[in-house]
Amino acid sequence: MTKMIITKIFCDIDDFITELNANQQLIENGNKNRTKSRLNISEVMTILVSFHNYGSRTFKDFYTKIVMKYMRKEFPDLVSYNRFIELIPDALKYRYY
Repeated sequence: MTKMIITKIFCDIDDFITELNANQQLIENGNKNRTKSRLNISEVMTILVSFHNYGSRTFKDFYTKIVMKYMRKEFPDLVSYNRFIELIPDALKYRYY
């Protein structure tokens, strides 16, 4: 994936999250003691969308072999694969009604 495509996907997702936060509240799961990730929700969603566009067989292969090796410039604050998996539910809490 080229840098321009990743940037476009990120901008679209970030605009969506910004608008959503302005109009609605985040659905909370009651776990307020979680540590803050270095990746923001828009970056997590961008990586997830990129996985579906890339065509890798498994997300783990995509994240460890593509994202962590070739996309560090686009995502300088990457977290480990296990930590990223923990962030996915937070990214999926957003609902657009």
